[in-house]
Amino acid sequence: MLKLFSGKSQAELLAGTVASMCKERGRGGVIERLDRLRKATDAERKEILHSEAIANVWRRQQAIRLCNDEIVWHVYELCKALYELAEIDRVDLNGATYMEKVRLISKIIPGADSGGIAEGVREYHESRRRWPMEFLKDGSIDAGREVL
Repeated sequence: MLKLFSGKSQAELLAGTVASMCKERGRGGVIERLDRLRKATDAERKEILHSEAIANVWRRQQAIRLCNDEIVWHVYELCKALYELAEIDRVDLNGATYMEKVRLISKIIPGADSGGIAEGVREYHESRRRWPMEFLKDGSIDAGREVL
């Protein structure tokens, strides 16, 4: 399933490092972001959204690595962050099987508690399996982009 994401996303998901872009933003950061998005071209806008989605995934990965207790909620939140990235890369994450999602999470968080991963993915899978991805709703699937 990881191979369905863009090459850039694959590399960043497997990097396992938290970049400086993961810092928390205040109100000024939100205003700056909206201003950048308003002025950006479509390609720039997609790049900005992609960078933000990757940063969100990194924050969730880091939370799982640092968590000494139950990771179920963190895994669920990681699945939601991956959904945002999947929308940008046009990967049908919600259409993937439960086991495909478990393998994806296990691959990008190696060494994490497998029981916690399984439970967090199960909660996400059951809550989202009837929801189509947004890009599938409008019927505009990129030619050549593989979808599960």
